[in-house]
Amino acid sequence: MLDGISFRIEKGEKIAIVGETGCGKTTLLKMIVGLVRPNAGTVMVGGENIAEINCRQLREHIRVILQENYVFDSSIVKNMGYLSDCSEAEIDEMCRALGLEEVVKSNAGDLGENLNTVSGGERQRINIGRSLLCPFDMLLMDEPTSELDPKMEETVMDFIFETAKERTVIYTAHKLKTLLYADKILYLKKGKIEDFGKTEEVIRRNRYFEKYTESAAFQDSEQFVEGGAR
Repeated sequence: MLDGISFRIEKGEKIAIVGETGCGKTTLLKMIVGLVRPNAGTVMVGGENIAEINCRQLREHIRVILQENYVFDSSIVKNMGYLSDCSEAEIDEMCRALGLEEVVKSNAGDLGENLNTVSGGERQRINIGRSLLCPFDMLLMDEPTSELDPKMEETVMDFIFETAKERTVIYTAHKLKTLLYADKILYLKKGKIEDFGKTEEVIRRNRYFEKYTESAAFQDSEQFVEGGAR
């Protein structure tokens, strides 16, 4: 349960929400998009109280990638283009960018009974592609690459943040490499904000991040430099 949460995110910022399992990360994401309502206080998006915004209107501007990866009984191409009016060429380009070309070739028709032949990581990428093909001002992601191997995860995360370069991104993170895409970190502890600020500053002043900073990967990371992350 969240308690006394208050923070402000500027347009175009990239925010990583971090904390132990059960601290409220997913609940906070769902609250921002209106899937969960606060018992007290308000959630403001673009200066408006989301409780007073039509849900359809709100979700025309916000795309959400949750841990549940929905794949419909249709072709992968149709799954990718489900929410948008994009062209087949745009879908093909998205598949290439997300490493789904071979998956599309081997599943040319409707998935139907072959739904289980699409792996968890492939489902994640289909959902990511579906969201990125739609216009959006804000992208919310809850562990969007948790089932990808490190190499594919880096490829997909690079593409997501390049695509959303000028837009607001809020996402949960558990790994160093995904954490360092953020301008700022919002660190939750037992449902409360323990810290919120620039990525490198929050990492340096909280013991929670020692498991990252003491690792060789952190010390050698070219992404983390004095004065800023990535």
